[in-house]
Amino acid sequence: MFLSAGLDVYDEAGGIGYDPRAVQSWAPDAGGAAAAFGSLAEATSTRRRKVRQAAPFVAADFFEGHKPAEADRDARHPE
Repeated sequence: MFLSAGLDVYDEAGGIGYDPRAVQSWAPDAGGAAAAFGSLAEATSTRRRKVRQAAPFVAADFFEGHKPAEADRDARHPE
């Protein structure tokens, strides 16, 4: 997974091989950082639970389509 407050987060992450589903941008401020790391904690807990339960998951889709930090950034800093 790849988190960044940079404007070119998807290009940067893709350039080093990250699947876009494992990338999340966030607003470059305290609220954005809180949203990003909260999202990271939630996605990590979900992944760990699925592993423990032997539940299926797509390894490359770390956030499983749920990117609240990115939604926050888009709402507060539209480009």
